[in-house]
Amino acid sequence: SREESLSAATILADPRARYLVRVATVSLPFALLGLLIFDLLISLAVSARRALWSVLAYGFGTIALSNAVLFSGHQTAAFFSFLSFVLLYRSAHGDKDRGRAIAVGFLAGLCAGLGVLCDYIAVFAAVPLTVYALTSRVDRRAKLAFVCGAALCAGVLGAYNQACFGSPLSLSYAHLETRPYDPTAEHGDMLFGRPRLSIILLLLGSASKGLLFISPVLIYAVMGFRLLRRRADLRREFNLLCVVPASALLVLSGFDGWHGGACFGPRYLVAI
Repeated sequence: SREESLSAATILADPRARYLVRVATVSLPFALLGLLIFDLLISLAVSARRALWSVLAYGFGTIALSNAVLFSGHQTAAFFSFLSFVLLYRSAHGDKDRGRAIAVGFLAGLCAGLGVLCDYIAVFAAVPLTVYALTSRVDRRAKLAFVCGAALCAGVLGAYNQACFGSPLSLSYAHLETRPYDPTAEHGDMLFGRPRLSIILLLLGSASKGLLFISPVLIYAVMGFRLLRRRADLRREFNLLCVVPASALLVLSGFDGWHGGACFGPRYLVAI
């Protein structure tokens, strides 16, 4: 209601309240993501020293930290998306208890969906995660539970779109009024056009928006992918972790608002 909206706006107008909300919804998930990365690397037989360096490199050497202190959904989406991956990985490679697998599957699907609710770009992680879940060696009921968890979030998004824009498939980006940051300017309601190599190069190497220029430590990921590819038991994980950034870069390069507006760094790649 109008009264509830005004009340929420009044609360967030208080700097202290805004700070506490940001810490709880963005900074805390950022910190927990570091623990997830460390724990997963340890389970992959990486030494504790190297696992810690990896966490520090991600936390302090990339655009993750700058986004973790902003009241924005990008870093929260990164947490939920990665948590979904960790849950699915452990379910496929660990405990085979059927009842627990169903619960984990539902939670993984819910996390994948929550990532998209926090940041639409996280769909480029959610879709590959869904394929990863449905092709894993877990009970069919666990796969169905994953779909149910993701579908719950899709239903929430559809209901929101219906209430605000008159259609469950009408996203908010199709109703922007500000220009020139209007993705409908060139491509209409489709929002996206064909991939452009020039934009991919800008997203990776430009001084203000280039992921590898701003976070050069990520160049080491190339060597990490080479090492991961050698492990036959992790081939599915290798494929997943290749598809996620590749698909995001390709699609974003055809998006008129690929630059993310007046911000430093490629904010649309934070969750990826």
